[in-house]
Amino acid sequence: MSTVTGSLDFSLLYSIDTIVASDFSGSGSSNSLSLSGLTQVSSTSEYDYDAVIVDDNDDGEFNAGDTLTFTFPGDTEETTLTRVDTAKYYGSDGSGFASGTDYAIFEDEDGNQYILFSSDFDISRISSRGNLTLTEGSDSDDNMDIIDIIDVICFASGTKILTPNGERAVESLKVGDTLVTQEGKTTTIHWASHTHHSAQTVSRFPNIRPIKIPANSFAAGMPHDDLYLSRQHRVMIESVVAERMVGQSQVLVPIHTLAEFDFATTVTQDQDVSYYHILTDQHDVLLANGLPCESLYVGEHLDKALDPHRAQQVRDLVESGVVSTRSSCHILENKQARNLLARIAKNAKSLLEKCSAIETPLKRVA
Repeated sequence: MSTVTGSLDFSLLYSIDTIVASDFSGSGSSNSLSLSGLTQVSSTSEYDYDAVIVDDNDDGEFNAGDTLTFTFPGDTEETTLTRVDTAKYYGSDGSGFASGTDYAIFEDEDGNQYILFSSDFDISRISSRGNLTLTEGSDSDDNMDIIDIIDVICFASGTKILTPNGERAVESLKVGDTLVTQEGKTTTIHWASHTHHSAQTVSRFPNIRPIKIPANSFAAGMPHDDLYLSRQHRVMIESVVAERMVGQSQVLVPIHTLAEFDFATTVTQDQDVSYYHILTDQHDVLLANGLPCESLYVGEHLDKALDPHRAQQVRDLVESGVVSTRSSCHILENKQARNLLARIAKNAKSLLEKCSAIETPLKRVA
């Protein structure tokens, strides 16, 4: 059973009058669905940053019968909605009404129904009386993006980050602090944030679990203590194999690919976890517990790494010229990373074949 975690914008969630068969009409691509009683849950952009979609029927898609779990504004208890199978309502030709590209219809355990739109849907189509007509030919498809999926990229609390005055716990760092990169240069923190997940949430949604790189597993003192990162966080590998593959010996790979080849392990205990984001001058390689790891990457997938509000804060820093989008190290896509790690594992090669560039800042600070 797979899950995705993301941010749900309550201004895009509406309660609706219960759908009945007579709300559907037409045939084929002209099938239409007339909704009534649309009432916006929030007129402002309020979010649940930990909304979760669960593929309950385990078919690799988000469709009828799968669930969406979140907490309504002002509530303390979670709500779970189940996606409605609109295909069971037939037009005059007997064809079912297909699922939506930019919306999905749900109901709770009491039968109350809701529609959730993606940010691409034109909600001005909703009339002042709360009515909306959807047409299958123009509004329906098998794919949808109703929540902004968050692929957390950050350090777990307790991680020690190298500064010119020695290592500091990541949770103690703040905007304006100076860090040391693996190249021996300094870089400044321009934005920092964190998220917290309870043990209960971690238990229910395994993709939130941190991944552990054991002490000394890359090389002596690298890392010097067990290192815990979110599954999408990238670490640096230095290998002649990488140089043959992409022309760069130093590359960044996501930690979850390391776990696939037993270079790292996913934490299985259900415990609270706090993650910390650090944005520096550019996409730098920092030293976390002595191991080279990336700072926050301002790339095309920023919206999948941060909720909309925080993503905009970062964009503002980029647009003002405070932060550069340049990366100091070559980034491998997942497929490339897996190919590289498979070759390294097969030939029993080190993940850090040359340590001189990495040892330099350590010696310099000492």
